[in-house]
Amino acid sequence: MLAAVKKSPVLAGWMILFSGFAIGAINQQAMWLMAIAGIGVLLNRKLAVFQQPDIRVFLALWACWFLPAVISCFDSGAVERSLTAIIRYLSYGIAGFAFLALALKAFEIDRLLVFAGGLICFLALDGIAQFYLGFSVFGERVYDDVRYGPRVTGSVGIDYGPVMVVLSPFVFEMIRRHASQYRWLWSALPLISVAVVLSGSRASTLLFAVGLILFCGMTLRAGDRDTTLRFLLVGALSVVAIGVVVLSGAGANQWSDALSIIGGDAATVENALAFRPIIWAEAVAQFLSHPVNGVGIKAFQVVSQDVLFAVEGLPEKPQGWMPHLAILEIAVDTGVIGLFGYVVFIVLLFKSFCGTDARMIAPFIAVLLSVFPLASTLSVFSMRIAGLTWGLLGLLFVMARGYEVPSSRELGTSNAGERAMGAAN
Repeated sequence: MLAAVKKSPVLAGWMILFSGFAIGAINQQAMWLMAIAGIGVLLNRKLAVFQQPDIRVFLALWACWFLPAVISCFDSGAVERSLTAIIRYLSYGIAGFAFLALALKAFEIDRLLVFAGGLICFLALDGIAQFYLGFSVFGERVYDDVRYGPRVTGSVGIDYGPVMVVLSPFVFEMIRRHASQYRWLWSALPLISVAVVLSGSRASTLLFAVGLILFCGMTLRAGDRDTTLRFLLVGALSVVAIGVVVLSGAGANQWSDALSIIGGDAATVENALAFRPIIWAEAVAQFLSHPVNGVGIKAFQVVSQDVLFAVEGLPEKPQGWMPHLAILEIAVDTGVIGLFGYVVFIVLLFKSFCGTDARMIAPFIAVLLSVFPLASTLSVFSMRIAGLTWGLLGLLFVMARGYEVPSSRELGTSNAGERAMGAAN
């Protein structure tokens, strides 16, 4: 691995960049740097860069988010916030030129994926150590949640749970590729599961299960039945491990609280769901008031303040509340136009990458998890999630080029044979 890094500065750069996706709040800074590099690529190659089919596909996917964001700004309830978000999204589009300029060869991609899986496992161990020792490897203290007590943040920060979930497919891929040779790698699955539970985010735990199911479904579709069955078996054992951790007292209050939804009255359900039903109701009301282009990207936090700040029991949040449901956030912030763009984005993403090379499963699922319609922990427009989405999408395109996947180069022109699953390593 070290020898390969020394021979390939581009591979080393991608390793640093991926570390930025995961650790601390470096993610957005890394995306800004990639945008600056993207400007350099544009100035150097000028219009010739647009002749690349994969660049055109990337820009088509980007336009599905950028254009609705711009249109929403004309009716924004918080123009300054909306303009800031639009500038960020503009930087993601420009960063795409830099991502696709950092090409990797197939063997370099394989090494990057091993590094990515190992990094996430390290962060899981770091989080678990923080929970039981009170501090992480880098000295970060465990976060004390007012409602539920200790929560893991590790060296990732308060967004530990969602970030770990979005990046977890890289651990699945590491296991899929190398567990036949190193059987102890299967222990990484319950390790990640426990770390996510200790993050204190029930929504992240459920999204982790969705990611694992998607991964199993795609490996089965690729014809790797034995690996799929092993994942399901170890996944079941991971549920047992989670149960043991919860019964030991870690996160027990959160999950017992969630069970009170069954048969509970409206007040009980609202409390168990952290008052999300009230927030959802306000988001629906705002969407119905601005159905075409929404209240403005990132503006719900402002336009909902008068109603939500008056709700008894809802914790104070000076910066305002987000809708806590990705699809609802897209609807209320960018309206029907944004919802249409989201659907087109998902369709183009599947058309471009689903059913191509089995070695590209990990970043494909990671992108899907970052924009999953029922995700509710972090804002889909936040710097953390949006930065992850476009960074991972850039990696997906680089992998497509490195593995020479035809369907990622010409949108909608590949036949069924060209789109068949590549043989797994």
